[in-house]
Amino acid sequence: MADKKCDDLPLEDMQTEDEIELIYEPKETPHVAGPAVEDVEMKWDKEVYQGDNMTQLTLRAAIMGAFMSLSNLYISLKIG
Repeated sequence: MADKKCDDLPLEDMQTEDEIELIYEPKETPHVAGPAVEDVEMKWDKEVYQGDNMTQLTLRAAIMGAFMSLSNLYISLKIG
């Protein structure tokens, strides 16, 4: 390995393997400040999620469904 020639560096900037400083990364995961993921999910489940209490078929949903059906039919007939 030492006999390999490097032309891109000046001779005074070349380093041998002994001179190179290796950086070791920690093996453990760092601690992230803030609430745990389970706590955030539990809070969302209790305060935000409404489940079966929300209506599924609304005027908005019916209009969007009709629009998408008609556009799909138009494209299908246009393609042939």
